[in-house]
Amino acid sequence: MERHPTIYLKNLQISGNTRASCLFHRKRLEDFESMYVQNLNAHYGCINALEFSNEDGNFLASGGDDKRVVLWNLTLAMLKPNYQPVVMHATHLSNIFCLTFNMTDDKLISSGNDGQVILHDLHTNNLVDVFMCDNSVYGLSSSPSNEHLVAAACEDGTVHIIDTRLTKADGLCLARRSSAFHSVMFSPVDHHLIATSHSRDGMALWDIRSPKKEVLHYGQRGSKQRAMSARFNKTGNQLLCLRRRQCLALYNISDSKSIAEFDCDGYSNYCTMKSCCFAGDKDQYIVSGSDDFGVYMWKLPGEYEGKRQHVGNAFKVLRGHRSIVNQVRFNRHSNLLVSCGVEKMVKLWSTERLPMGGGDVFPSCEKPRKRYSHNEYIQLIFESSGMVHDYHAEDMEEDPKMLAFFDSLVQHEADDRTSDSSNCDSSVAIQLNDYFSTHEENTTNSESLTSDDGGPASLDTLGIGDATTNKSAAQKASQKKLRRLREKVKEDSDWRVQDFEEKSSSELPRTSCSNSDEKLEDDQPTTSTSVSSAKVISPVKTKRRRKERESVKACSSDTSDSENEAARTRQRNAHRRVRRPFRISQSSDNGSPSTSGLCSSTFSFNNIDPHSNGQS
Repeated sequence: MERHPTIYLKNLQISGNTRASCLFHRKRLEDFESMYVQNLNAHYGCINALEFSNEDGNFLASGGDDKRVVLWNLTLAMLKPNYQPVVMHATHLSNIFCLTFNMTDDKLISSGNDGQVILHDLHTNNLVDVFMCDNSVYGLSSSPSNEHLVAAACEDGTVHIIDTRLTKADGLCLARRSSAFHSVMFSPVDHHLIATSHSRDGMALWDIRSPKKEVLHYGQRGSKQRAMSARFNKTGNQLLCLRRRQCLALYNISDSKSIAEFDCDGYSNYCTMKSCCFAGDKDQYIVSGSDDFGVYMWKLPGEYEGKRQHVGNAFKVLRGHRSIVNQVRFNRHSNLLVSCGVEKMVKLWSTERLPMGGGDVFPSCEKPRKRYSHNEYIQLIFESSGMVHDYHAEDMEEDPKMLAFFDSLVQHEADDRTSDSSNCDSSVAIQLNDYFSTHEENTTNSESLTSDDGGPASLDTLGIGDATTNKSAAQKASQKKLRRLREKVKEDSDWRVQDFEEKSSSELPRTSCSNSDEKLEDDQPTTSTSVSSAKVISPVKTKRRRKERESVKACSSDTSDSENEAARTRQRNAHRRVRRPFRISQSSDNGSPSTSGLCSSTFSFNNIDPHSNGQS
C-alpha cells in the first residue's frame, strides 16, 4: 500500500526533523500550479469570517450570515467522512463579520452586525460574557501577550481595546474617525503596536500607549484608499494592505511608501469586503480572493532595489469556487490554505492529497458554471417574491438566488468599471439587496428604493433595459415584472400597516379616571414596526394630551363615541415627530449574564449592512 504523504510528514515532526518537513512543504508549494481541495459543509448562508487557532492551527472557526459560530477540528474533518463540527451555543442577532482566538486558545471571540462581542468557552462551548458596542464590528484581534485584551474595529469610526475582565466594551478608545474601520491586527512581535485599515484613510499604525495619535500613516494622505484588510507577517516587519479597486500593497513597517504592488489579469476587488494574508513557511507569498471566483497567490520579490516594484503575474490561481471569494487564511504549521465567500462552504487547499477531498496539483479543466444575467436575477426574485433567506430551514444546498444576485452585482460593476464615481457601497445593486432584505423584516416602504442621486431608481439605473425609447420585448417584460413586484410589495405593506394599527390600539397606555389627581403611569414607548415609517409611540406626557385621554376615558359610557375618539387619538399620536428608537436590553431571571437577545427568535435587527456577504 502506498504511504500517505501526511503520515510521512507526521513521522518527520515526531522524530524532531522539522527542517526536513518545512523543506518538503516549501518544495511542493513552489513546484505545483494548483492544490488539492476539500469542502467543509455546515453553514446555512454566506461565510464571512475564518480564523485558525494560535498554537498549532488544528482548529478552524467560521461564522457567517446564519449567525452561528462553527468550530472545526481539521484532523477529524479531513479523516472522518461523517464528521460534524461543533456549534457554539450562543448565537448572534445578525450577520457575523469577524472571529479571533485568545492567546491561550481556550476562548473564541466573535462579533458582527449586531455590535455584540461574544466570548465563547471552547471547553464547554457555552457563553462566557457579552460586550455591547454602539455599532457593527468589522474586525477583531486578540493580544499575543495578554489573554484578556481584544481590539475591535467598529463601523462608527472607532477602535476599542476591550478588557474582558471588565463589564463594559468601551474601555480604551484607540482611534476615532468619521467613517468605518474595516480591520485591526496586533503586531506579533511588538504587542503595543496595532495596524488598522480604514474605509477612507487607508492603513495606519497605532500604539496603545498613546491612543488617538497615529504612529505612521501608510500611503499618500488625502487619497481615497478604501482599505479593507491590514495584515502583519509573522516577524512583524512588513504589512500587507488590501484596498478596494486598487492593487495590493506591501510596506515595510517603518516606511510610509509601499515597496511592492501586486496585480494580475482577471483579479478584481470591486464588490464585497475581502481579506488578505501571508502564506508559506517564510511568508514568501501573499493571498487574496477575487470577484472572478478565484484565489490568487503572488510571490514576493526576492530583493527590493529601493523603489517600488510591480508584480503583474500571479504565482498561482486556485479555481473551484462558484462565486466571489472573500476570506482567506493560511496555516503555516500544516501548509493548509482555507477560503470562503458567497457559497455556504469552506474550502481547504493543500499540497498533499486529502483523504476526503479531490482536485489535483495541476490546473483542472473543470468548466465554470454559467453566470446569471440581470434579467435572470430579476426573474428569480419575482418567482420567489423577494430575497428571503430562511436560515431556520437549515439548508446547506447552493442558493441560486444568492449566486444570481452577486453575478448581477459583478456585471453591474464591470459595466461601470471605467468610472471612478461608481462606488459599490452605494450602488443600486446594493440597494436592491437592502430593499428585498428589509422587505422581509417589514421596516421600510416599498417606495424607498432610490438611486445614487437620491431620486427614485429607474429601470435604467437597475441595469434592466437602456435609455432609448425603442426597447426590446424582453426588456419591457422585465420592467413589467418589476412593476408588478413593487405593487405586490406595496399591497402587502399597506395590509401590515393596517394590521399593526389595529393591534397597537390595545397596547396604548390607559388612564385612571377614578381620581383626577392621580398621575398616569408612563409605560415604556412602543416601537412601531410599520412598513411606511419607523415611528415610536411615546407615552402621554404633556398636560394637554393627558386631558384629552382623561376626557376620552370619562366618556366611556358611550362605546361608539369612545372608540371613535380613541381612534382619533391614535391617529394624532401616530403623526407626532419621529423619536429615536430606544435600545432594548435583556437580562436573565436568575441573575446570570444575559446574552442581550442571543436567541434570534426574540429580537431581530433591521440594520442590514452592505458589508455582509449575504447582503453585499
